[in-house]
Amino acid sequence: SMTVSPLLTARALAQTTWRPARPAACRACATSMSTDDGIALPRVRATYVASAAATTVAWSLCALRALTVHPLIALPPVHNVLTAAGALSALPIFLATFAALAAASDAGWKRLSSQTYRRLNLGLAAASVWCAAAAVGAAGLSGGRTTYPPSLLAGALVAHGA
Repeated sequence: SMTVSPLLTARALAQTTWRPARPAACRACATSMSTDDGIALPRVRATYVASAAATTVAWSLCALRALTVHPLIALPPVHNVLTAAGALSALPIFLATFAALAAASDAGWKRLSSQTYRRLNLGLAAASVWCAAAAVGAAGLSGGRTTYPPSLLAGALVAHGA
């Protein structure tokens, strides 16, 4: 009978690179399908950049207006700053998503129609619907205390409804 030294077995395992096997369909997709069609979409890129700017401005102004003015109670300034900073902490996520979509538009429609970028677009659409609804229903969401001036409300609706 043949015995295998535990030391030799440990060395052999340590030198082996383990990778999970991909199904054959995935291997075929990875080798035969490119996500770039090579046709840059400058207008689509410009739309993502403009939407990122509009979203950033609208989100920031609404957050600052809603979270720094308290008509019924006097709060310390640090409370207002921290509350507004918390709301503004979502901006890097929005900006990174818009940047990823703008970069994908440089590769063409094939890249933008992939699952990843379709999900990013869907996420932005859902966030925009919520932001527009929250701006319109701000008074109801805050117990009647937060109202936006008509120009800010109109700007938020344009930014999130477009």
